[in-house]
Amino acid sequence: EQYPNFSLIAISNSRNTWIRSQGIDVTSTVVANAGIPRPELLQDLQGIIPEPRDKITSVKADILVLAALEDSVTDMNIDDVRAGIIVELANGPISKSAEAKLLAKNKTILPDVIANAGGVIVSYLEWQQNNSGQHWKEHKINHLLTEILTAASDQMLKRADEKHLSLKQAAYDLALERLLAKPI
Repeated sequence: EQYPNFSLIAISNSRNTWIRSQGIDVTSTVVANAGIPRPELLQDLQGIIPEPRDKITSVKADILVLAALEDSVTDMNIDDVRAGIIVELANGPISKSAEAKLLAKNKTILPDVIANAGGVIVSYLEWQQNNSGQHWKEHKINHLLTEILTAASDQMLKRADEKHLSLKQAAYDLALERLLAKPI
């Protein structure tokens, strides 16, 4: 498959934000740290003075990925958000009132219920394997994960378009429809 070419220009942790407009290469650090990028170890960031952690929300970028803290974007910092697309990889990283204001500014928010669902889905697939006494290869798990997430994303996008809802509202609308359709 062909993926768009993205450049990571900022990264933060619970204390600091590092910004490098030329891009940040996390590949060697991620591999060395069990998949977890540690900004303080990135060669690209050596010599860059760290900024406060809250600075990450105001970085001029196409996509802002909120991957750690709840309420990272609130009424207090909403005017700082410059990205047109926000991905909620953390649980609830945008307050409800901030979400409404971002949507009013025509920002696209990929909701946490879709963006960070992969771990829950893979846990379910592991449960299926355990119940059947099977062991699936990684490529099968990845294939099933892709199928499930693609279908859920497509349904969310279609519902959002049909009912003129935000992506989060569409995801919740589908979830409630499915819950109400199941007998208790």
